[in-house]
Parts: sequence; C-alpha cells; structure tokens
Amino acid sequence: MNSLTAQKLLAIVEQVETEGFANRTRLTVLKKWFEVPGRLAAFGMWMAGRAANITEKPQGKAEVLLAEARTLLGATANRRAFPIQLDRRAAQQLRQKAYAYQCKTERIPYGSVRLIESRPFLLVEKALGLCLDEAATARDGFDVAAAFCKHYDSRYGDGLSGPSAGRLRELVTFVQAVEEREQAGTA
Repeated sequence: MNSLTAQKLLAIVEQVETEGFANRTRLTVLKKWFEVPGRLAAFGMWMAGRAANITEKPQGKAEVLLAEARTLLGATANRRAFPIQLDRRAAQQLRQKAYAYQCKTERIPYGSVRLIESRPFLLVEKALGLCLDEAATARDGFDVAAAFCKHYDSRYGDGLSGPSAGRLRELVTFVQAVEEREQAGTA
C-alpha cells in the first residue's frame, strides 16, 4: 500500500518518464513527511550510506575518504531496518573531514562560492548532518533529497530528468520501508 507521500513521489517519476522533466520543487512533499520524529535522521543515515556507494570515479583524497565513509556506513544504503546504530563520534569525524576536504571557496563578484570536487562526498557530509545535528530541519532533508535526485540535462537544466527517475524510485522504496516499520509499531 502506497502512502500519499509515496504516491506523490511516484507521480513525479511518471512525469519525468513521460515528459522528460519535473521541477525539483515538487519534492517539497517530503518536508511534511520529514516532520514525523525519527524520519529525518533515518533518511540521513540511508542517504549517507547511499551516497557513499554512488559509482563515481573519485581521485586522490576523495577516494580515500569515500572508502572511509563506506566502511563506517557499511550496508546502510540497503537496510530496511531503522534506526541504524551509528558510531556518532566516527560519523562526526567523517563529517568534519568531508567539510574540510571541500571547504575551499572562490570569490565571485557578489560573494563567494564553495568549490565541490566530489558530489557523492558532499551528499555524505550533508546527510550525516541530518543525523548528527539536532537543529536539522525538514527543509534540510528536502535539500539533501533534491541534491540526490537532481540531474543536469542541457535540454531542461538542473532539475529532475533522466536518471532522476531511478533515484526517485529508491526514495519511494525508502519512504515505504520507514512507513511499514512505523505501522508495525517498531518505531
């Protein structure tokens, strides 16, 4: 049985597949979903594990740090049981290393921008923040979900297109797993 949130996410998948594009602001449906206690941290753990396992060819220090993330997060990307036990100290250290690795900025005419060398590692950093930062909000969860799902396509820009459909399906599976656990009373 699909919840309303899962149904809305599946509608986004359908739009991406039929029209080729959907605006990532459609993912705001997740903000309300994340307001239920425990969901934001569970999403952060799942997303960190999933991001650590994104197949991208990192080089140098990014490769070493992603390997460390995979070791720490292990099989969290595919776990259906929540909450996942996490070594908070090791996770905080990994998050700090992730930020330190990609903390370079470049001045532009109206301020500065952070230079990102590894998108998966940025996702690991942001997702761990959802688990570790007590001030993390549903908006922060939305931002991480949007960053994970987005795909640049020159025809549509930086939104939900092409490979986004598969990532959205993964998100639907996660949402359903968490809701099943909650309904079973193991929350």
